[in-house]
Amino acid sequence: MSDLVSIVMSAYNAEKYLAEAIESVLAQTYPHFEFVIINDGSKDRTLEIIKQYQAKDERIIIDDHENMGMANSCNRILPTLKGKFVARIDADDVMMPERIEKQVKFLQENPEVDMTSCYCHLINAKGKKVGVQHLMGFKSIEESKQAVEKGIIAICAHTGFMCRKEALEGVGGYRNRWPSDDTDLFNRMIEKGYVLVGIPEYLMKYRVHSQSIMASTDMKRALASEWVSSSIYRRRKGLPEQSFEEFMQTVQQEGFFKNLYRKRKHYGYAFYRNAGINYSLKDYPKFFIQSLLAVLLIPGFVFKKVLFQLKNK
Repeated sequence: MSDLVSIVMSAYNAEKYLAEAIESVLAQTYPHFEFVIINDGSKDRTLEIIKQYQAKDERIIIDDHENMGMANSCNRILPTLKGKFVARIDADDVMMPERIEKQVKFLQENPEVDMTSCYCHLINAKGKKVGVQHLMGFKSIEESKQAVEKGIIAICAHTGFMCRKEALEGVGGYRNRWPSDDTDLFNRMIEKGYVLVGIPEYLMKYRVHSQSIMASTDMKRALASEWVSSSIYRRRKGLPEQSFEEFMQTVQQEGFFKNLYRKRKHYGYAFYRNAGINYSLKDYPKFFIQSLLAVLLIPGFVFKKVLFQLKNK
């Protein structure tokens, strides 16, 4: 008997790339799925586009509500999902045709594994491949089980994520930990004994575009991500988690040089990421300037990443 998959997409003002994302789901070689598309309070044509596709394919289910963010939106529909497995996709990304089929087969053949992800091709606004991302999760069951003890933070491509519904429910779903709701989820799952093993295949196209530039230079966003990482380490040491306000008080007490180091790393990573995005947009002056700034701030990281991209191009 074929297992049903609940594919979940949360969309907010996503009209530009939404049709391509939806079509990539409907073109899957694995047909046994329900496709829940959440209109998270969009102000553009997002809902109209979703309704056009729903009229053509009865597998599409619409959840339309005021804006509440990805985590709350997904938790809202979690009790209604009928699938044995839950798969995620972002509204500006693209599934490779065999993604769902391969992930279902992997989870069926590996009952000890509760969640998986995959490699991603990086694409620009026009859909052209501009790089690769290998954030698939752990390579083996043993590696996943040892991660908590070794202090390793679980990271994988959320847009390529699939898990057993019972595992997602077992940790109470997502928590509102913007912009790292996904990292928070993965690590609470492995801390509860669930296993994450990735599939080393390119099953998704992950889009980077001009809006990504604005996000990556946001220092508040970076601190919120660091707060999630800090919470993970505190839990594993048996310490209570801090609220974001408590975490910020700790940051402010760390002194000038510690915070200067924090900012150097953040802006170095942001300049590196933005250089790649501007290269894909053919904005070469900005690419050159941001590449230079990244090299000045985090030279070791930049050279390591450049070698990786050249090797896997």
